[in-house]
Amino acid sequence: VCVPLDVNRLNNLFYNSHVVEKAGVKPASIKKPSDLVGAMKTVQQNTNAVGMAQQTKSPWSTLQLWVEVLIGEHGLDTYRSFYKGNTSGIQSEMKNAFDIVNQYRSLWNADAGSITFTAANKKVINGKAAFIHQGSWAAGPYYHDDGFNYGTDWNQVAFPGTSDYYVINLDSFPYPKNNPSPN
Repeated sequence: VCVPLDVNRLNNLFYNSHVVEKAGVKPASIKKPSDLVGAMKTVQQNTNAVGMAQQTKSPWSTLQLWVEVLIGEHGLDTYRSFYKGNTSGIQSEMKNAFDIVNQYRSLWNADAGSITFTAANKKVINGKAAFIHQGSWAAGPYYHDDGFNYGTDWNQVAFPGTSDYYVINLDSFPYPKNNPSPN
């Protein structure tokens, strides 16, 4: 038995509108995860920002990113096979998703290994990063920053290749079956 707290969409690509505009990148035109590599390189060639803000201090955000790359590059059936543990026929797709994330790594902020998600997300707000892949919770700090307005200063698109999907995260409090505790 679980008590749900919230539901968040995971397949978002948030971006700083000014940075991508200055770079000449159109986020809505990025069709698949491998195409995002070129967009991030363009950002780094044409601006002072990194292609993507990321934290690797804890593994969850990179694992979450890998899943979106797998879905976006190779489709839902490949992800379902992976999720069910049927990986023998999709090893090349899984490896390719790791390779793409590795290409992203060279376009992340240099301090990715020592910062938190919150610090990485602030890089989008302050224009030090063009993109960040995150769940819908990432928008909270954007809305609370009076000088960072939706549609003008920031926006989001579905992570490339996932526009037909709604990948969710459900936070909840699980309770053990037959819990003898009255509270």
